[in-house]
Order: sequence, then structure tokens, then C-alpha cells
Amino acid sequence: MIIEKVIQGNFVERPNRFIVVFVPNHGKNEIAHLRDPGRLKELLIPNVKLLLRKAIPNPKRKTQYDVIAVFNQGIWVLINSGFHSDIAADLIESGMIKDISNYSIERREYTYGKSRIDFLLTNHENRKMLLEVKGCTLVESGLAT
Repeated sequence: MIIEKVIQGNFVERPNRFIVVFVPNHGKNEIAHLRDPGRLKELLIPNVKLLLRKAIPNPKRKTQYDVIAVFNQGIWVLINSGFHSDIAADLIESGMIKDISNYSIERREYTYGKSRIDFLLTNHENRKMLLEVKGCTLVESGLAT
């Protein structure tokens, strides 16, 4: 997975669940969309480093950036929940996760009762497995901190 147009900024505040105010390197406050509605109070503290990407221009969009990750305790922690699912899908399909290496993705965003589960997996014996992804950390990102 390649993320293009990445910039770094510093967190200022979070006025609501989906908006983050940050200061990019040029010093003028900007706003960014945060896809994770969780509280994240332990991660989003004043002046913490953020990774963001320039969003695809859209006249209906209120922000020009998306938050990708926050720097915490020496590592980049992904807080854009959309990336968690994409990275997990790549890992599942690659067979790199030993316990599920014989499964493939049958469906993403699978509805089970009143819940939506990240993945419905199937193996060659037609056995099914539900998989929910809960987070992702970039340990060796190669990014300067």
C-alpha cells in the first residue's frame, strides 16, 4: 500500500469527532478529516506529530487533508481506520499471517446480525471465518520523526 502526498504537522485540537486542527510546516492552522470517531484522548495531545495526506479535491468536501497517523511513544500509530482494513486485506491475501494463511477474503464489510464485520473469510474447504481488525501500528516506517 502506497500513500502519496504525505505531509507532517502538529496536532492543535479536535473540535468534533471527525475534524482535527493541525499546524503544518508552513505554520498556518489547517483542518483535516479524521476517519476514526473514537476518543483517542491518549494519542491526540497538544503538539503531537501527525502524518496527513492531501485529499482528492472535491467541492463538497470541507477539508483538504486526511489524518493518517499520530506519533506516540516512538512509533507511528495509524488512526485512519480505512487504512487498517486495506492493510489487513493485503496481509490476508498475501498469506503472511500463519493462522489464516489458507483463507481468502470472500467479502469485506460483512453484515452479521446487527453488526458489520470487517471480513468474511473462506478457505478451500468452504469453512467460514469472521475477522474484525482493531488497529495497526507502523513500527518500521522509514519516516523521519
